[in-house]
Order: sequence, then C-alpha cells, then structure tokens
Amino acid sequence: PTQTKLLNICLAGSYLEETVTMLQNILEDAGITSVISAIGQPIYGNNHRLFSEYIHMTKILNTSTSGEIFIFFPYVESIRQKTPIDEWENVVEAIISAAEKKFSYIIIASPFPAPPFPEIYEPYKKAAEKIVINRNLELLDIYTLYLSHPDWKKMFTYQQGIYKNLPTEDENHLFIKELAKIIMRLWKSTANNLIIPYDEK
Repeated sequence: PTQTKLLNICLAGSYLEETVTMLQNILEDAGITSVISAIGQPIYGNNHRLFSEYIHMTKILNTSTSGEIFIFFPYVESIRQKTPIDEWENVVEAIISAAEKKFSYIIIASPFPAPPFPEIYEPYKKAAEKIVINRNLELLDIYTLYLSHPDWKKMFTYQQGIYKNLPTEDENHLFIKELAKIIMRLWKSTANNLIIPYDEK
C-alpha cells in the first residue's frame, strides 16, 4: 500500500474565488496533495461590518474540523468602513485565537492596496504585522508585494478610472505564488506528521 501526504488548508476573508483552484494546482505541481476549504463572506445586512465578520468567522471556526493551515485575508468591508484600528485589531485577534484551537499554523495576509488611495489600508497592514509578531505567525505581505510593482494600479483596474478592491483575475497569481512558497516551507516541517495510510479495498 502507498501512503499519501494530505494537507488540510482553510482560507477565509476577502480574496478572488479563483484563489482556491490556483493555489491547489501550484501545490499539486510541487507534489503536495491538499484539501482546501473556504469560509465564505458574511451576510452583512444592516449590521456593523466588523461585528458581522467576527460573528461569521468565530461561529464557523468553533464548529469546524481541525486542519494544518489557516489563511486569513482581511475582509474588505470593515476596512472600507474605516473601522478604528484598535477595534479591528481586537477582532482579528479573536478570530486568530479561534483558529489556533483548530489549526497548527496560521498565515495572516495584509490587506490589498486598492487604488486610488492605498494609504487607507496601510494602518491595517501595520496592525496585521503587529499581530503576526506578537503571536509568532506567518505574514503574507500582499500590500507591499503589489505596491512594489511599477504597474500596480493596472492590476486593480476595472474600467478607466474605476478600480476594484481586489486584483483582477489576470493578476491574482502574483500573491498566490508567494502564498504557496510559505505553505511549502511549512509543509516541509510537518510532512512527517501528515502521512495518511492508503485505504486498501
């Protein structure tokens, strides 16, 4: 009987739907078999954005099964609402605390630097970095990654003068490659613990 190394990953927050498939394909090409689940968007209604995100995330995490890697992309809605940094940081801390009970490793992404005013997102980037340092987690610095590209605004362009909060599908691969590098590094340190016996029938 053969043995398969299976990596259980959970994605949460604001990201393009294609992220799951693209990430899974990159990992598969690297010889890593993964099962990637996704926590969808909250139903906001008339509720406060940050509160809705907190309830949505903690409810699902508290009832979810365990896994190896949890990846959190900050929700766009609460940032666009210009939530006070200390409130935002407290909620993200609570979400991560819930995730740490179920996952071995946590990766936090910084917000995307959506144009035309990426500086709006910078304080939340710094707050994410603070959480990563305090909790000894992994950081996926999407903010710096996209801003360092000379044509970064074009990556978020929907129409002339109209921008999206997330990169276009064609530019989605940029951060996914960096994310895959982090996962592969973590996988090497945990591979021996992820061996699942082949179910012979």
